Amino acid sequence: MSRNNLEQYLDIEDADSDLDLFAAALAVEHITTCIARGGSCFIRPDPDDALRPHVLEVFLDRAVAWAQRTRRFEQEWRRLQRIFPRMQLAWEKGHTLFQEDLARATTNQEEMEYLSMIDFAQDCYAYIDAFQQACRSSRRSLRRCSVQTW
Repeated sequence: MSRNNLEQYLDIEDADSDLDLFAAALAVEHITTCIARGGSCFIRPDPDDALRPHVLEVFLDRAVAWAQRTRRFEQEWRRLQRIFPRMQLAWEKGHTLFQEDLARATTNQEEMEYLSMIDFAQDCYAYIDAFQQACRSSRRSLRRCSVQTW
C-alpha cells in the first residue's frame, strides 16, 4: 500500500470512512513516526521515554501477525519488521558512541562546554523542524479544504 493509500484511510473528513481501518492506519503511522524520531513520539528523543529495541521487536511481531489475520496493512508492518535489524544495530552503535563521548567529555571541561552548545543547537533545530512539519501538515489540510470549498 502506498503512502497515499495510507493517508486516504486517515482522512477524517470522509464521512464513509471505516473506523477500524482508520485505527489500523493510525497505528502504522504512529509507529512509523516513533521509529523515524528515534523511538520517541516527540521530535527530540528522550532516553527515558523512547521505545527500546526489544519492546519494538515484540510489538512488530504482534502487528505482523495481526495484519496477516485481518489482511490490513500487511505490507507496511512487514516493511517495518524487515528494517528492524538495521534499526537495532544503529541504536546499539549510537548508544555505544554516545557513552564513549560522554565519558570523554566528563574528563575534559572544554568538551563538556561544547556538548552543552550542541544540546542547545539540537533543541533549536528540533523546534524549527517541528514547526516546519506542523506547517506542512497544515498546508495540506488547507489545500484539501480549499479544493473542497471551491
